[in-house]
Amino acid sequence: MYRTLGILVLLFLGVTTLKADPVVITGGTLLINQAGSHPFTLTGDGTVINGLNGTLNDILGGTFLVNGGQQIQGLRLALDSQDAELISTFPITVGGVTYSSGNAIVLQLQSNPIAFIVPGPANGFVVTAPLSLTGGVFGFNSPFFQDPLFSHTLSGQGTQVLTFSRCFVCNPDGTVYQLNSWVLTVGAVAPGVTVQAVPEPSSVLLLMTSVGALSWVRRRNRWKG
Repeated sequence: MYRTLGILVLLFLGVTTLKADPVVITGGTLLINQAGSHPFTLTGDGTVINGLNGTLNDILGGTFLVNGGQQIQGLRLALDSQDAELISTFPITVGGVTYSSGNAIVLQLQSNPIAFIVPGPANGFVVTAPLSLTGGVFGFNSPFFQDPLFSHTLSGQGTQVLTFSRCFVCNPDGTVYQLNSWVLTVGAVAPGVTVQAVPEPSSVLLLMTSVGALSWVRRRNRWKG
């Protein structure tokens, strides 16, 4: 605990001595799910940040579950390389300067909070919402967050997509849903928060049957005509 506190204090002291030039991220996608970590590249004007993100369960501290009909308030994603949720690598280009080597890169990102109502019953659902990323990227030339290389604040706009599926293990009644993936894409901004339910298999079968019956009626009417 004291070691972690000491690192945080050193990081704070080191970062505060740097000039924090703002950098706008204009491209890149962070794919975060339960299947494993994924490589990412964030780009902007004179900026290229490559790295690897952690798994969804590690980032959220476990499985994220919601109940049908539940109102979710202020859901947001926080990523920090100090907790191994994001790992950035050299070479890194920030603010038009490329650093080929160094000792440590600290990348911190946080998404905007979103709110939505969980649908139900459904086989699952997808939440699409505007994305506003904020954070910072800091480089150091020593293992104790000293001898700073660079410090820049980060921001970006785009779209975030959360995919939930029904969790029968959690509840046999099928009213509990589990977050399977959270995708943050910098670029085009979603117009608002939308929730798209995935129909249950029985509902899909009923819909297909209805469409087939409607087609048969139309053909029968043409034959009569």
